[in-house]
Amino acid sequence: MVQFLIRILSNIFSYLDTNRFKTVRKVSSIWNTIGATELGMRKIFSMRLFSKSSTTADEIQNVNPALLKYICLKFAYRNEEINFQRVVSILGRQIREIHHCMDSPVWASFLEILSVNGLPNLVKMSISIYSDKGVPDFGVVCLRNLKVLEVSGNSFKNVKNNLQTIIDSAASLKILKIRGMLFPDLARCTETLKTLDWFAVHGDEHNFNGPEGFDQLVPLLTQVSPTLENLTLGFAESSNFGFNVEHRVTRFPRFPKLKTFKNLACDIFHVGEFVPANFPNLVSLSLELFDVQSQHLSFDVLRDDPVIPRVLHEGVTHLHLGNTRDFINISQPLTNPFPNVAHLTFKNPRATNYDATAKLANMIESLATWKLLTRLDILIKNQKLELSQILKALESLDLTGLSELRIIGLDGNWSKTVFDDLSSDAEELIDFIAKCEPLKRLIFQGIWWKAASVVQVMEFLAWKKPSNPVVILA
Repeated sequence: MVQFLIRILSNIFSYLDTNRFKTVRKVSSIWNTIGATELGMRKIFSMRLFSKSSTTADEIQNVNPALLKYICLKFAYRNEEINFQRVVSILGRQIREIHHCMDSPVWASFLEILSVNGLPNLVKMSISIYSDKGVPDFGVVCLRNLKVLEVSGNSFKNVKNNLQTIIDSAASLKILKIRGMLFPDLARCTETLKTLDWFAVHGDEHNFNGPEGFDQLVPLLTQVSPTLENLTLGFAESSNFGFNVEHRVTRFPRFPKLKTFKNLACDIFHVGEFVPANFPNLVSLSLELFDVQSQHLSFDVLRDDPVIPRVLHEGVTHLHLGNTRDFINISQPLTNPFPNVAHLTFKNPRATNYDATAKLANMIESLATWKLLTRLDILIKNQKLELSQILKALESLDLTGLSELRIIGLDGNWSKTVFDDLSSDAEELIDFIAKCEPLKRLIFQGIWWKAASVVQVMEFLAWKKPSNPVVILA
């Protein structure tokens, strides 16, 4: 009888659009479960382009909004205005996500649609700026349900007012991601904003070392510091050429509710003296060097003091480090400022193969002071290493207390960085897997595997004891 009623409800729910689910799932726990199952079966419809050569009017007309989880619109630079208006008129209430270019001819139509609440359920918007041509200013638009806003560009000189208007119109904004030297006024979203990602982007017309540079970041952070829970600061390259950044940010406000802080350029954003005083509830901390210049790559980075002072920060349980010197400094016996870290992520720095292997071995030896460690992630991101070198560096690894080990060889473009150079019997790898018996999970990701090695591992695992870990080769 119960199964029969569940089938009836599932059939009824299948005719509801996504917005109605919010109501019916509040009726009871059973309705919530059935509604969640039905919603999970629906698809995300991504319309990438709306030009004559892509989506046609008939294809748009035939889409049944009730059978979709949400619709994502992504635009090319020269999209046709008519097609865009047609899509919105047919599917406007179902559009949850838009990726837009402010330089596009469609931008004016987009603003008209927003002004009359033509996209009432829009929750995510991504805006790109490719040129510095002026865009006419506009008034407040309807973005009351917008939760996520992403903005990227090399120049905001002529569009600052427009972007500020969009931010002011998003009364429910929770996540703001900025890629570029943009410093908006966040006074209107201080109560709702929980996540802020801010990345400086290098461009020829920007002077990062002048008074117009990073000094503007501190007032921005001060506005949102009382309620912010997740913060990421970094530096994004827009070219393959190295460049210097002499300016530094050495002032930080107090973040009483911040739980996660990713400092991806700790040479620029100096937070050492503020931890833990200004970050009392921090649980996850990432510290990496801005390493596009050779002066940032050496083991001795012209600083004798570690990034983090000898002050205990007992709240941090997940720590991400990207510099061997800092890791070894804070791993000294009895002086580790992060005594309760259970999940440690270490990014092996860019270096020659020999240096990278030596630094990895030094890091492994220093792990002995991390007594509560249960998960270790080692990221090989910026150099090509051979698997045999990594396995050799891991020989001294003490597995006591560890339940999960991940060796990840992926660079910024998700390309594999570790090469399988093992002999045909893969003896080194088999021995290492056997040694990892105390683990529950062992993961190798981003490895250019030889077929013979995979076969040998599969044969070994087929006869493994129940106590051996789950091994994943990716």
